[in-house]
Amino acid sequence: MKTSDPRRVLPLLLGIGTALLTIGGYYTPGSPLARGAQVLTAWVEVIAACAIVAGLALLGSQHLRRVWYARDGWWCSAVLLIGALYVLVNGLAPGSSGPNDGFVRWAVDYVYLPIGSSLFALLGVYAAVAAYRVLRVRSSGIAAMTLGAVSVFVLRSPLSAVILPAVSGIGDWLLRYPITGATRAIVMGTALGLAIAAIRFLLARERRLLG
Repeated sequence: MKTSDPRRVLPLLLGIGTALLTIGGYYTPGSPLARGAQVLTAWVEVIAACAIVAGLALLGSQHLRRVWYARDGWWCSAVLLIGALYVLVNGLAPGSSGPNDGFVRWAVDYVYLPIGSSLFALLGVYAAVAAYRVLRVRSSGIAAMTLGAVSVFVLRSPLSAVILPAVSGIGDWLLRYPITGATRAIVMGTALGLAIAAIRFLLARERRLLG
């Protein structure tokens, strides 16, 4: 496919123009560029809302077909559809207060949040199993990383504050300084990578996203 192909050039020009308009509107408040950026932001919200509706419709159709044809796991799809209809009907019914409706809050507080907490608790088990498998590699760096993670996990647990109150502050120190510093370094590296990718796109150097 040639570079002059409109199917490649038009999306590239549209992306560059949109990015320049948004950046210019951010640094020139009150200017026509800023008003144009606000219009683009409103369109992004509209497109995002349409994408959510389309995603919900696709999700519902997929699970309806699974229930209709009694495929494997159809009862899970039935539970999902019943829960979604329960929340939508009670949240969108006339006179309802939306997310603050009593029936909706009941579903969130007594169904959604406990399930989410259970899944996060299972992540701890999976992390422990993964750490055990990684330690079998016999790598000193991986062993140090796993030892640090287990130490913070143990020292930050409520049980350690009861059994070993003298060392519970060590977990706070590790979380506040070394771990926070490493996390900020990762975030800064990710931000720099995104900035470089954006600059390459604006300079028409990044064409992989255009196919």
